[in-house]
Amino acid sequence: MPAYLKTLGRKPLNTWSLLVAGALFCLLTNAIPGQTSSFKIESVEGAQKPDRDDVDVSEFVVSTKDPHLKELLSEHPSTTRVSFVISPDKKWIFEHASYGSRMAGGQLFKRGNGLKFDALPGDFDESVWRFFAREEKIPEEKVPFFAGDSHEGIIDFVAWSSDSARVLVSLRAGDFDGNRQRGVYLWYAYFNTKEGKFELTDRLRSANEGAWERWENFGEERAGKFKELTTAERVDQSARSKSEKK
Repeated sequence: MPAYLKTLGRKPLNTWSLLVAGALFCLLTNAIPGQTSSFKIESVEGAQKPDRDDVDVSEFVVSTKDPHLKELLSEHPSTTRVSFVISPDKKWIFEHASYGSRMAGGQLFKRGNGLKFDALPGDFDESVWRFFAREEKIPEEKVPFFAGDSHEGIIDFVAWSSDSARVLVSLRAGDFDGNRQRGVYLWYAYFNTKEGKFELTDRLRSANEGAWERWENFGEERAGKFKELTTAERVDQSARSKSEKK
């Protein structure tokens, strides 16, 4: 089930969360916003229903040459804020969604025929946090996303690699083990579009070493001085790929 379907009725992101998310989106590199020379993404709101405060929104991939040519990409309630980043090769779309306070994630869509893009199977948000738990060697039930039904945790888009083979995301969440002071900030991971799985490189492992300590200063004046990754590595430049060629 898409993550946004679990979030109806949740509160909007607080001001600080929106400011941080906005700052990260300003750092996007090697990526194309929701429009290319051949297609763009357009939102269409449905009719207001008397028993609801929000409306359903349909997102369409639309030809820039012929507006009548379009394909449905995704649907979500208007309370879920979404934005899209198209890969450099125009074969992938990353949808970033803000579900509510302390909750944000995404979905990946792969291009099929024409303007058709299909969501990858499985829950992207859930998969990211399971990968995080394995890498950090902590029980999944200790991760806020899996604690109860809150699905707390924020996944931010960072960048597409220039070869479109990797999408870089960062994670942040607090309340590990029920402790408000225990959390991670700027914990990075790749999704490898060629292999269809999450992965880390030496560069990301090095960056992630300070994720737990960074949380202690999250929101403080020093937080902005942390070095943030804004680019993604090509697959053929990774240490793993180089070793395989030898």
